[in-house]
Amino acid sequence: MSNGLTPVPDGTAVYMQWIDTDGVVSPIYRAHTNNSLSTLDGSQVGPGAYAFDLRQAYTDANGKEHKYSATSGQYYKLWIEDYQTKNGNTVTMLRQAGGFFPGSYVNSVTSNNIGQFPLIGTNMQRTGIYMGVKPTSDYMTTSKDQWIHDTQGPISNAAVNTKAKNTVSGQVWLETGTGVDLANSATGPNLSGNDKVAPGYTVVMSSLTSEGVQAYKAAVDSLPESERADAARVLLSDHPEYISATVYGETDSNGRYTLRFPDGTLNDEYMYGYVVNPNGEVPNAYSSFTSPQFRSPMANSSFVPQSRPGQNLIVDPMWYNLNFALVPQNDVKIDITNYNNTTKPAKPGDVAQIDLSGTQLSPLPTHIEWRDKNGNVVSKTDDITSFTDGEQKGQFTVPASAQSGDVYTVVLVTGGKDVGSDSFVVATDKAAYVPTATTINKDYGQSTTTDEITNAIKITDNNGDQVYPSDKTYPSFTVTGDIPDGKTPGTFNVPVTVTYPDGTTDTVDVPVVVGEPTDATTYEPTTDEVTKDYGTPTTEGDVTGAVTIPNYPSEKGTPTITVDDPSTLPDGNTPGTVNVPVTVTYPDGTQDHVTVPVTTNEQADNKAYEPTTDEVTKDYGTPTTEGDVTGAVTIPNYPSEKGTPTITV
Repeated sequence: MSNGLTPVPDGTAVYMQWIDTDGVVSPIYRAHTNNSLSTLDGSQVGPGAYAFDLRQAYTDANGKEHKYSATSGQYYKLWIEDYQTKNGNTVTMLRQAGGFFPGSYVNSVTSNNIGQFPLIGTNMQRTGIYMGVKPTSDYMTTSKDQWIHDTQGPISNAAVNTKAKNTVSGQVWLETGTGVDLANSATGPNLSGNDKVAPGYTVVMSSLTSEGVQAYKAAVDSLPESERADAARVLLSDHPEYISATVYGETDSNGRYTLRFPDGTLNDEYMYGYVVNPNGEVPNAYSSFTSPQFRSPMANSSFVPQSRPGQNLIVDPMWYNLNFALVPQNDVKIDITNYNNTTKPAKPGDVAQIDLSGTQLSPLPTHIEWRDKNGNVVSKTDDITSFTDGEQKGQFTVPASAQSGDVYTVVLVTGGKDVGSDSFVVATDKAAYVPTATTINKDYGQSTTTDEITNAIKITDNNGDQVYPSDKTYPSFTVTGDIPDGKTPGTFNVPVTVTYPDGTTDTVDVPVVVGEPTDATTYEPTTDEVTKDYGTPTTEGDVTGAVTIPNYPSEKGTPTITVDDPSTLPDGNTPGTVNVPVTVTYPDGTQDHVTVPVTTNEQADNKAYEPTTDEVTKDYGTPTTEGDVTGAVTIPNYPSEKGTPTITV
């Protein structure tokens, strides 16, 4: 935009922040001005150009992406922080385009355009920031002991008052950039909308002597506009006598004032003035003097408050409507200290704390609002009186009804303008984590346990690649559906309720797949006992022959029965029972496993013991009895507990 103004120094930092349509407040972005891309004042890349690269979206705690695209409902604000010129004057923000009021948020799509242009869906173009310069010492006035205090107050109807010679009159108000000024890009602001008149403020006005005017024309007016303020400081610091008079006076209840100059001291083409607030501070202002230069009140028409200054030439020199629209310091920042949009989401019942920082509150009415994602005001303070007052009143409890994805935005409202904001998102554990389940496979006939169901569940984050934090209490699982007993083939989804530490719940289905019935699950082999005499080894055939499969259909084929380990077959030399493992392999490939009991009988006594005999010797003539003979028979090592063998002749 071509305006003949002086660009800020090359490399000046410019800041930008925007609010998405759901109320999420972006990080603060920083760019730097460039004065070398083009020398054309009207070019988009002319001196003082800046650009913010907002093509990369950022993601909040719920995984939602936010990208600026200059669409309706996306608000932005721009600002440059105060800085010092090389000669020590203070440069401070006066206006932003769009939005008018410095540091206020403005809708990307609005009918109140003051030069900016939205390429809707893409970007915002031709925005602008306008700065004013304030002197930081008293070189623009006489020494204070020479100031003239006008205590008579404002004159009435200064434009036609025949006693207005050697006077300067006007009005002072606190500008908010509301009302008719929302679309004003041609002049300074009007007293309208939420603007407040400024009673009790001090207006200070100076003028130059005739000698001073000549010197000023030669040393200052002859230079380019960009060099004049610094040149004026040099000239007047060296020659304070060039200032003819400094007159000051207070505004009345309507913010009006009149300053009466001594006869011969008011040069109506070489003047400079400013306002001092009740705290002794010099606020920035729309006026004829947005730069510390002596000049005509009409020389700064783009920033002169309305109605514009005028003169009654009958009583010249004089000026009326030399107004000051004060732009209060607006560097207050509002921050949510314990929650944010990304790493620290809040949950229902949490209490958000705020912090206010900056130089001081604006003298304009200021309050704090909390808004939901639809822009509805859900909490509002009354006007705050200090940072501490605002921090105490501005606490906010997240409603119990808040859902994941909800956004709450805190807004600092000054003079009806949104001048500061921050936000947080609501993200419950349910939204932050995802329960997943692995499939459980079961053979037909096998039941599934509760532990198997819950052990199949894992908790991950929304990306699916990060396990649930180890330092966080693990969720509990409750099986809420029937668990398959294995008697019905098919896939069964078993519902499980997941309860997170914050009390939110989620559900996940654990799939259980029960296989189709097989021969092994349908038929049950039976076994007979195999009995073998001592000394007779058991063969594989003895064992496999003892296995039968009741009701097995002949048309399905013949199952194969094998001894698992033939070396375990009894050799007949050890009496007792041995269970021999056997595998039954059905034609469908499935198997059953059974054992066949094999009993080896005890060895017979006549095999285990060998009788011995002694010779019986009798005298001649003595008959031998049966007892003599049976008594000569013994059975070595025969156990007494087995009884007594019978020996007969």
